[in-house]
Amino acid sequence: MTNYLLGWDPGEKAFDLKHKVEYHSIRIKLRRPGLKVRSRAGFFGRPEGQPTHSSARLRMLSTLDSPFRGEDIAVDLTASFQKSDALGPYIESLLHVSPQHINFTRDERGCSVAHLELATVPEPLGADFEPSTFRGQLTTIEACGSTADTVLRDGLVFTARQKISAPGPYEMHVVVRDVPSGEGPALGPKHLITDSDPKILSSAMHLGSASEFVNIPDLRADRPALTGIKLSLESASELAAGASSWRPAVAGDPAIRDFHPGDIISYRASLLDRNRAGAPVTAEMNVLFEGKPIHSEVIQTSTGAFRGSYRIDPGASPGQYLLGIELPNAPRKGSAVTEWITFQLVR
Repeated sequence: MTNYLLGWDPGEKAFDLKHKVEYHSIRIKLRRPGLKVRSRAGFFGRPEGQPTHSSARLRMLSTLDSPFRGEDIAVDLTASFQKSDALGPYIESLLHVSPQHINFTRDERGCSVAHLELATVPEPLGADFEPSTFRGQLTTIEACGSTADTVLRDGLVFTARQKISAPGPYEMHVVVRDVPSGEGPALGPKHLITDSDPKILSSAMHLGSASEFVNIPDLRADRPALTGIKLSLESASELAAGASSWRPAVAGDPAIRDFHPGDIISYRASLLDRNRAGAPVTAEMNVLFEGKPIHSEVIQTSTGAFRGSYRIDPGASPGQYLLGIELPNAPRKGSAVTEWITFQLVR
């Protein structure tokens, strides 16, 4: 299979700022059968390197649609497919948000308080960008005592869950905005928006963003599926199940996935297979570094949950690793069911 990356110049009129920054849709048609194309649904006509007059709403929308990260606020995203009886299939997003460039103030009790707007948008690959459907969520962070010390040093973690009705590949976009005191959400609902004046330069606005691809399997198909894998230190393994909207970031948090040589990490994923409910299922857990396997073991479940632990070699090199679970006995040849997740080894 051959892949080509193509560029295209839309012309200077697409970046005309005489009126306002416009969103331009993109449509691509293929004339030759057998070819496949992936493209963004459109782009905002914002000249590179030029300050522009834009509201908080437009800044958030353009950040959500951008292929680049918003770096004012450091945001790390762990997005995965999950399923529950209450929600059915959904994407769970764990956001690790750095405290830098977030305006924390002290209240009368000495607690640290900040106001953030978050938006999490699961976008099917190839779908149109629909700004009118996006909603932000205002969240007040109030941390006191030792919790405030942890938040101001290590940041915080948000959990968001969004139901998904159709299978297929998605790109999960997230954006976090530091909200000035007295200002409402920029992305709605409409009657709550107290957006900044679009005629005022918004250079002081602090945003952070991230994105990640998530594949939602077709659960109607007659084949097994795996949920996304969750990784954490054994001591922090229960944090992923927390129901609160935010929590202080701690070492080994499943939203961070930074570990050290000698750590014992916990992994877990759920098997979804209506044909083998209650029957023992065998899979393989593999760990790769720089594309080469460094660990493999057979794992088994009769409850539908693959759970286990892996001790990182004390002499392991720093860098990015992959941990995967594979069902080798897939019902169709060449259709092995595999899930992978990355983690970082740091000194």
